[in-house]
Amino acid sequence: MNRLSRPISSKTSYHLQAALIVAAMAILGTPGIAHAIESGMPSLLDGYSKPSNNPEKYPSSLDEAVALLTAKLSDKEVKILCQIKEDELIRYHMTLGAYIRNSFALWGSNKDLLRSACGDKSCHPDDASMIIIQHLWKSLQGRNCGK
Repeated sequence: MNRLSRPISSKTSYHLQAALIVAAMAILGTPGIAHAIESGMPSLLDGYSKPSNNPEKYPSSLDEAVALLTAKLSDKEVKILCQIKEDELIRYHMTLGAYIRNSFALWGSNKDLLRSACGDKSCHPDDASMIIIQHLWKSLQGRNCGK
């Protein structure tokens, strides 16, 4: 098996996986974000306002971020997240992930949430948002999916 035909390792960063998906979408002519939103969870981005510019209003821990997101999910969105497999969560990198990165200030001042999501290691906001999405998914699997 040559280098290009090997599957992506589970250790490969989500940032790289997302870049590969975006590149594949461009090569294949998929309409990009519009397609991702239509096939994903469009209502997650509708009507949500960003938290205040006051850093005290941002979630500072992984648990706080998951609780805030859980409170915002509609029944339909919970059902969608309950029906997908964990390895399909990357589909939401450009929608829910973008909401998390932007609304929770992962690009800027919210170092506490980055540290909570990633532990002691340094990580990119893209990776942190995927960790938050994974924890959201896991919390729903345990409580809201009837499993």
